[in-house]
Amino acid sequence: MATLTGVSPSGFYKDLLQTPNGNGGVPTTSPNLLQDGLGNNTAFGVSKSKVQILPTTNTTNTFTIYNSSGGILLNVDSTNSAVTIGTSAVPVGTNMFTYYLENTSVIPATADTWTAMPFGYPTSPIAIFEFGTGDDPATSFTISANAQRSLLLYNRLAYNIKIDAVRATFTSDTATGDVIDFSLGSYAVDVGNSATSGDLSGGVQIAVSSPVTSAGYEQIYFADLTIATAEVSAGRMLMAHCRQDGTNSDLNARLEVYYHFN
Repeated sequence: MATLTGVSPSGFYKDLLQTPNGNGGVPTTSPNLLQDGLGNNTAFGVSKSKVQILPTTNTTNTFTIYNSSGGILLNVDSTNSAVTIGTSAVPVGTNMFTYYLENTSVIPATADTWTAMPFGYPTSPIAIFEFGTGDDPATSFTISANAQRSLLLYNRLAYNIKIDAVRATFTSDTATGDVIDFSLGSYAVDVGNSATSGDLSGGVQIAVSSPVTSAGYEQIYFADLTIATAEVSAGRMLMAHCRQDGTNSDLNARLEVYYHFN
């Protein structure tokens, strides 16, 4: 470590850190960024009641805490407005939504047709809600009856979120399976408490799986969905769908959505 012993101020003043406050010492409330002896700002600001980090340029590691071995414990990424923990860079506040089809004996009702999956807990839908035969599920949905049953499908977001991963785990209930796809989408929802309340519009596909061929109930299958649109705004309805190319087996499935608040 360098020492200042025997060194004149002209030999080290550039390396000194100061609180630029007109010789008034540390500010009382609003932090001042520390400067070197040449007046260059650092990213660190202090006052008697507050500290702050204010980088001159955004980076992916603006603030990082390590353990004694050099492993990352916490990282602040000001480029992507993200805070992560651990060497795997898991976003702080990561949570999971789950959609289930369990012991349904009714899904799918129609081949090559997107069918909505219940949200939140294992359940068997007592009504089938189909979202068309297109490449993606239908972008709108009108409740004409059975609102009490479609309620099982709905997951309205209270906050902005960012989707980190979507994973499906599934199997069939007979020895002969089908080709299976999964999709996750978001919709605008009518919350006006009028005749159209609960109707969905403006659907956007967030993630979709590649087709997986099931050979039946002898195996459990897995699929990681490809995320197309990760950020979802508060107030949108998040809905999961599945599709099979036939009706050889009924589907037992769980779709896990990993996300963090954005």
